[in-house]
Amino acid sequence: MPRTPIVIYARPDRVDAVRKAIEVYRALRGHGITPLLDASLAPSLGGGYSYTDLRFEKPGTLIVIGGDGTLLHVARLIGCSDTIVFPIHAGRRGYYYEHGEATERIAEAIATGNYRVEELVRLKVTVVSPSGSRHNTPPALNEAALIALGSKTITVSLYVDNTPVYSSVEGDGVIVATPYGSRGYNASVGGPLLLTRRCPACQPAAVATIVNPLGRYPPVVVGQRCITIILESTQSPPRLVVDGVYVERLVKGCRLRVHPGGCRLKVARLQEAETLHTPHCAW
Repeated sequence: MPRTPIVIYARPDRVDAVRKAIEVYRALRGHGITPLLDASLAPSLGGGYSYTDLRFEKPGTLIVIGGDGTLLHVARLIGCSDTIVFPIHAGRRGYYYEHGEATERIAEAIATGNYRVEELVRLKVTVVSPSGSRHNTPPALNEAALIALGSKTITVSLYVDNTPVYSSVEGDGVIVATPYGSRGYNASVGGPLLLTRRCPACQPAAVATIVNPLGRYPPVVVGQRCITIILESTQSPPRLVVDGVYVERLVKGCRLRVHPGGCRLKVARLQEAETLHTPHCAW
C-alpha cells in the first residue's frame, strides 16, 4: 500500500514539468489513488485539484518533477522528515534522477510498493558565531560552500575533529562536498570525485577543497568525522551557500562545523534498476 498522503511537486515555471505533473496525477488516479498537488502549482492549474503546502506539511510520498535544482529545493523544504521522494526528470541536469518518461511505471510502483529506497547521506552544517551562539542550516545534499565576495579573499583554518590540518590559508573560499556533490562545484575547482566502495550515496564521507588558495593545499577527505572551518579574517562578509538554495553571511570569528552522516534523503528507485548511471561514472 502507498504511504499517505501522496503529493506531487513540479517546478512551477516549467511548462513541461507542469504537464508531467498532470500526467502523473492521472496515472495515479488510474490506480485508485488521488494525490495532492503542491500549492505552488495552483496559479497554473487552478481549481479542480486538492492542494497542500510542502512548507508546512511533510507527506509520506513525494513525487518531484524537475531538475537537480528542484530536488535540492524540495530537500530543503522537507528537511529531515521520513518522506520518500520519487524524482522525475524534467530539466537540464538530472544526476539524482532515474525516472524520465516512465510515468505509468512509477504510478504502478507507488500503488504496489514495488520499489526500493536509497538513502542519500547529507551533511549536518552548524554555524557558531564569535559569541558562541549556534544554529544549524538546512542539511546539505551536495555541498556547503564558504565563498568570498568579488575580488576579496578570506583567511581560514581547517580542523578535522580537533586536529589542525591547515592554518591561516588565504583563498577564495572552502567547499565541503558529499560524494554526490563532489561531481559538481567541488569538481569545477579541481576537487576530487568521491567514489566510496559500495555506493557514493550511502557512505558517510566528505571532501573539503580550498578554492584558489595562495599556496598548495590538497583537498581533505574524511569519513564520519567533523570538519571545522574557522573564518580568521575577511575584508567583506563571505557567503555560506548550502546546496545553492540557502545563503547567509558570516563574519570574522565564525566557525563552520560540517559533519557527514546527518539525516538522509530517502529516494525511491524502481526495483529493476540496480545501478545508477551518470555522465561521470557508473556504480
